[in-house]
Amino acid sequence: MKKATIIIILLLFVTASVFAISKEEVAQKIQHIKDYRPVPGDVYTLSVALGGLLNGNDIKNINIPLQQDYTMEVPFIGTVNTEGKTFYEIRRNIIDTIKQKFSIQYVDFRLTVPAVFDVGVYGAVKTPGRITAFSLMSLYEAVGAAGGPRDNASLRRIELTRDGETKTYDLLSFVAFGDEKQNPRLIPGDKIRVPIANSGVVVQGAVINPGTFELTEGDNLKTILSFAGGLAPGANSDNITIISLSQDGRYTSRAVSEKEATDTILQNGDQIIISSNTSGKGEVVIEGAFYGSQNIKPEPKKIPDTPIRFSLPYHEGLSVLEVLEVLGGPTPYADMDRAVIVRQDGTRQPVVHMDALWNTRDKSLDVQLNAGDYFVVPIKPLKVIVGGNVNNSDAFAFVAGYTVGDYIKLARGINPSTGSIDALFFVDELGNLTKVTLDTPVIEPGTMIYAGDNAWQTTTNVFNNVTTVTDFGTSLLDFASTIMDFIARF
Repeated sequence: MKKATIIIILLLFVTASVFAISKEEVAQKIQHIKDYRPVPGDVYTLSVALGGLLNGNDIKNINIPLQQDYTMEVPFIGTVNTEGKTFYEIRRNIIDTIKQKFSIQYVDFRLTVPAVFDVGVYGAVKTPGRITAFSLMSLYEAVGAAGGPRDNASLRRIELTRDGETKTYDLLSFVAFGDEKQNPRLIPGDKIRVPIANSGVVVQGAVINPGTFELTEGDNLKTILSFAGGLAPGANSDNITIISLSQDGRYTSRAVSEKEATDTILQNGDQIIISSNTSGKGEVVIEGAFYGSQNIKPEPKKIPDTPIRFSLPYHEGLSVLEVLEVLGGPTPYADMDRAVIVRQDGTRQPVVHMDALWNTRDKSLDVQLNAGDYFVVPIKPLKVIVGGNVNNSDAFAFVAGYTVGDYIKLARGINPSTGSIDALFFVDELGNLTKVTLDTPVIEPGTMIYAGDNAWQTTTNVFNNVTTVTDFGTSLLDFASTIMDFIARF
């Protein structure tokens, strides 16, 4: 994801820069931030001159720590409650009060040692856990300090829990637009959770930064185009095509103008294509479950688990079969029954018998393409099923590189009263078992993980009991059947 990659790099760079500065530099920065609110653990210095300034010994420096209840004991004044006040307000009040009460020639109040505290950062970050934070650290920098977001992380729904209240922040808006309200400073006790992104749209064509962008509820076309940097020079602002997948599994296409962007609400999975007034009229856009290249060498190829997108130059006679051959054919994850061509005028033409076309190369089944067509072969929902003695049996999105342990965590762990980490298995469609561990990689979608119970080893020792074996095998087959039915609904 291009946008996510840029943000990860920014997070790592900014965090490294922040940690490189000294406490003295942090304190100096805070002096110039009028809205800075003191943090328990900050140490302030009150400086007063009881006599003439020509003798440096007349200046007395008194260190004053800010307590956990946001109070500090200030000489000449007493207890000062700082809660809800800015450093600028507190400093002005202390200096003015002392000068009014006493004949003192010089008074100053400054931050000398910023607070250092722990903050928890969890969820879809590379190194979840507790990080060391300081008074100026922001939400943005904390995510970077935790190694940065993982590739599947949500950057627009980051949760910050403070004093029992949880608020959601959109870091992408901070990075893209400088919205400081989406990047609060941290205080002791804060807890940050970065969830997994579960909704997105793809922007292609004549924009500054095409790519995949996370979608939040209520997002309109104007917002997403802003994340993409806006329309590029030469873009056809009167013909923005939005391709959506309806609830009945059919692709629909609509054309809107840039003037309608504010009123155009998007949905998960939308494809947004911005045509150009100067180029692109001689192209065909292809997207979906393809290998991406021809299989020239007789060796196994990696199966892409995300849709491949290409723009191919159009030529007279270009057809579906030629496209399939150029892109190496459909993958096993292709939902060929839902393959469709969206013509430039918005009409849809299903590609019937595509499976037979590819396997037989029967040209009577081929379909001609036109310049400006959009040819889509949807990718099946890629799920990994976790069942058995876990706290949340469910189907989870397949993520390349995840292990059995990662999916067990997504299922909220093994039930401690009934399950065991020593009884983890892959289950095939026939109910056959393959023992695995938490570190076993899950290499393909459709994998079924079963968490057995604490008595598993005891059960295997009495497998000579035919009735027990039969009942147990039937149970596993029922589990596999239920899982396959579950997958079919997605």
